[in-house]
Amino acid sequence: MALTKKRTVVLFGLSADPPTGQGGHQSIVSWAATKLSFTQHACVNQTLINFQRDIPINAIWILPVYQHPYPEKHLADFEHRLAMSKLAFEHLSGPRTKVEVKDIEKTIALSTQNIKKPNSLQNIGTIDTVHYLMAEYPETQFVLLLGADAYQDLCAHKWKKSSELLATIPIICIARSNASVSNESIIRLNELAPISSSQIRRSNDREFLSKALHPDVFHYINTHQLYSVKN
Repeated sequence: MALTKKRTVVLFGLSADPPTGQGGHQSIVSWAATKLSFTQHACVNQTLINFQRDIPINAIWILPVYQHPYPEKHLADFEHRLAMSKLAFEHLSGPRTKVEVKDIEKTIALSTQNIKKPNSLQNIGTIDTVHYLMAEYPETQFVLLLGADAYQDLCAHKWKKSSELLATIPIICIARSNASVSNESIIRLNELAPISSSQIRRSNDREFLSKALHPDVFHYINTHQLYSVKN
């Protein structure tokens, strides 16, 4: 009996508010699309073994969050963030790995909408997204890609059903090469720089923004007058 599933898909969730360019989110996805491979494990006779090494990644699914888990945190309109994500990431597809932006969190959120309270949406956690995808695509091995800060929050049980998520899906964690994290399993990337979406939202420095964003994302933000950008 074959132990591997038919394909492997990496899940990369983010607020995309906005998605950062070289040195940020774009570099993470580019690295995953060209260099990342996955070692799959299985438990045989109560012994954990590596039964296939260096499984290629067939696809990376970018999953912009539909709504922030904390209602007081404001995000730009989902359709803006979805459009910016497509501009930032989908051109990174190559012969090895296809990069796709999905609105799966919106689908899940709207499917759980309270009919009696149409403006009330259930708080969708990563565990809900993972369960949904595993049910929809049973032949796919999903792998979760997280930054070091998010992974540490998960391990500190700050996420919805953290223990269940850790037990449900393999997780690959990445960090900047000089990040002060102690976990030896974290992959350190030289490509990453100290750039954040919050810095971009606060800035109206066009020179900085042109370097921190993919050109098409910068043009989109400028066209729609998002964040602090002003003509």
